[in-house]
Amino acid sequence: MSNQTTERTRSFILIAFRELLNKKTFKSITINDICMQSKIHRSSFYRYYNDKYDLMREILPILFNQMREESNGEAIYNFVVDYIDENKRFIKNILSNDEFSTDFVNLLSDFILVEAQNNNLIISERINNFPNPKVLIDFYSSGIVHVLRRWLNDDYDCSKKELKALIYELVST
Repeated sequence: MSNQTTERTRSFILIAFRELLNKKTFKSITINDICMQSKIHRSSFYRYYNDKYDLMREILPILFNQMREESNGEAIYNFVVDYIDENKRFIKNILSNDEFSTDFVNLLSDFILVEAQNNNLIISERINNFPNPKVLIDFYSSGIVHVLRRWLNDDYDCSKKELKALIYELVST
């Protein structure tokens, strides 16, 4: 199979999977759903992915790269909250699975590390001068993801604007 055909098929699968995550929880999505949505045969799916978990592990880094490209120097916590608000159903369905919530935290940690090393964060100096920056970054990442997860589940009575102000207050003090 040509590289072009491979890339096109993988793209169809990724697009279909993302569309399904806008409608359904990860747990409820089946391989048949993905194949029907992407208009491919099951054997084509299994040519590229072992299972839907394999597919999710491919889509998460793509999501973070997209976020990095779109942030354009905006305060990262503002951008992340805006992105999550604009893609609520999709993100909520990803974070509904504990395994991918952990993957999400790890990717956010990697993202924050790069941004801190480039001094693009209000907390860059604190992170870069901390005895073990990775511990501090993991602390921030897991806390932020937990707060965002609860906000998406309507556990907090606050608007997007209020949430941004609260996160700013937490990371800037």
